[in-house]
Amino acid sequence: MSGEIAQRLSTDHKTVLRCGSQLWALAADVLSRGDTPSDWQAATGLGPADHVAISRSLAVLLRQGVAIETMVQRRAAPPAELSAALQDCMSATIAQSANAPWADVAVGMVMAVLLARLDAAAQLLTLAGNLSASLASPAARLASDMAVELLLSRAAAGPAAHPDLGEAVEALSKAASLLDAIERPGPSHRPTLKARTTQLRRELDVACRSRFDGEVMQFQEALAETLTGKPSDAEACANEAAALALRSFDLTSRAFGSAAHYDRALHTAAERLTSVAASSDGAVDRARLLEILQGPRAGIAYLRSAAGSASA
Repeated sequence: MSGEIAQRLSTDHKTVLRCGSQLWALAADVLSRGDTPSDWQAATGLGPADHVAISRSLAVLLRQGVAIETMVQRRAAPPAELSAALQDCMSATIAQSANAPWADVAVGMVMAVLLARLDAAAQLLTLAGNLSASLASPAARLASDMAVELLLSRAAAGPAAHPDLGEAVEALSKAASLLDAIERPGPSHRPTLKARTTQLRRELDVACRSRFDGEVMQFQEALAETLTGKPSDAEACANEAAALALRSFDLTSRAFGSAAHYDRALHTAAERLTSVAASSDGAVDRARLLEILQGPRAGIAYLRSAAGSASA
């Protein structure tokens, strides 16, 4: 198995699931039977009861590894199917930790991983409330609150925590879903967190605007050598990929506010593209970039302008 894992990335979900299905259960068995190491307290400052809570909770989490990774692979599944899978996963987690003094830790771990891996905050928080009510136990609700606190703290790092724009978009999308779920009236509502989520939304808005402005500047600099004349196929592909990433970040960041700021920034970038004398040479490539940044009408208008100049 080491040969199968070598040189693989964690984003290779098929390999993760294939190998994990063989290893996670074994690791869970080790953790659920393990004794507290002799140097545990000296090394961590935590007591034996903490070791039990952490190791047994990790064992519960690992036993749900296949279910969680399967949901990640099938995250585009219909909402009803995802809800059923989440229900099964959380019910199994609660059953495996039933009556244990560390039950809230185990449920919180699983909830935190699900919230981090899936864009399903509203479903998960609603499910936690429903499970607490049906089981007449606050464990699921308390655990979900713990998970929310953890993810809010992580979200506060903003897009700066993700140098890759695609990863930043994914993290921001999950943060927006979490904030929406907390703030929206309904089963997932957390009114006690209103002030915190409002402040976090403002902070993310500022951070996203700053990151976007920097990305637009880099985009324009990268285009400087290809705006005149026709870019090579490789250059055209790179330019389109950059424009699509920029637009994706723009659309995600609008969830935190400042839509007008993004409109102005995209307009400025588009003006830079159209400032080049319109000609048929490279016009299609520039029109495609305009289409990505400002929509089909902008691309069509530029092509008509280029065609008019070529026939003049």
